[in-house]
Amino acid sequence: MGKYVRKLMIVCMVFMLFMTSFCFSKSKRIQASGVRIKGIPVFDQYPELPTGCESTALAMLLNWGGVDISKFEIVERLPKGSKVREIDGQAVGANPDFQFVGDPYSEEGSFGVFEGPILHTIDQIMPGRAVDLTGKSFQTILDVIQTGKPVMAWTTINQQKTYHSISWVDEEGEQIDWYRYEHAVVIVGFDEDHVIVNDPYTGQEEVYDRELFKENWRSMGRRSVTLKMDDKDLQPPEELEWKSFSQPRKTASKSKKGNESSAVLIKGEKNPRRSNIKEKSKNRKVKSKTVEENAYTNQSISLWKQITNTRTVAINALKILW
Repeated sequence: MGKYVRKLMIVCMVFMLFMTSFCFSKSKRIQASGVRIKGIPVFDQYPELPTGCESTALAMLLNWGGVDISKFEIVERLPKGSKVREIDGQAVGANPDFQFVGDPYSEEGSFGVFEGPILHTIDQIMPGRAVDLTGKSFQTILDVIQTGKPVMAWTTINQQKTYHSISWVDEEGEQIDWYRYEHAVVIVGFDEDHVIVNDPYTGQEEVYDRELFKENWRSMGRRSVTLKMDDKDLQPPEELEWKSFSQPRKTASKSKKGNESSAVLIKGEKNPRRSNIKEKSKNRKVKSKTVEENAYTNQSISLWKQITNTRTVAINALKILW
């Protein structure tokens, strides 16, 4: 009788080991969830503001903060300086640390603006509410989002790798080195592998690779700002399962109307405007679907390996103890 009891105990132990491995794998997948802040409008910088991504992103952030303001009103309040132009063979223009370089409504010679004038504009509209996160770690940015606050961050258009584009001097004789594809978005969510942003360039909510976004954010000087809000006014972000987070989101973006230029200024340089919007949307969906399928394939392979390893251990244990 004791022999059979011992065998039964061994079988029970093997079964428990198998179930523990399975449950661990399942819980690991469930924990791979994300967060997303609700209630943030998505504005499109086009067609009116070809170089106005910063103004458009700030309008989104301030609307979340309770201020009913348009991207056009932001442009009016934003400190603006001269365009980049050539004087006696020298490129001369405003300093983005103090003013918008050129005019957000314009293309040629207009570039963009950094966090200083943006913080100044916030203080004009919401005194004492501007928070400068520039220079902080990327984890700090994610921690802020975790509390329910979106973050306006500088990155690159379509997450393209930046490079030195042009240099000029400001009125004080300081040299300004400009890097191509400079862009600003509002981060509204993230998970372990992605960030989700309201992107003025597409006028939609976009999901980007987290490490790639982090790299491009760092290349633009780790520039980020947010708003100081009372805790009672903050809503905790919604939790998202990985599957729903990785799907392209349907957002209310304004239709492209009016006469648009066939070329858009990528911050001071003539470049082709976005390709056909429908084709781009299609590619985005295909890419997202592929990412999701690959992730689930990897998860399945990982789970199968764990089950196989557990089975091998169980068989060896039975051989030894039987």
